[in-house]
Amino acid sequence: MTRRLFVNISGRERDVVLRAILYSSKTVSSNLIPDQKVVFFGPSENLLVTDQEVRIAAMNLVRVCDINETMAQITIRIEREL
Repeated sequence: MTRRLFVNISGRERDVVLRAILYSSKTVSSNLIPDQKVVFFGPSENLLVTDQEVRIAAMNLVRVCDINETMAQITIRIEREL
């Protein structure tokens, strides 16, 4: 089984974006695929800004994963806006 995964979340459909975030969170937290890179691109970036449930799910994903400094800064900024 693979130990690395690159997840590109670029959809505009809220349910699909939430499902992708939850999938990544669960596979990291259960150690199924511990090394993941998740990128929000295009319409999904807009959902991060406008949809509170998507934003909270993304913050939970960040908490589960080892994150780099840039992602940590984004998370802090999002949390301050909430």
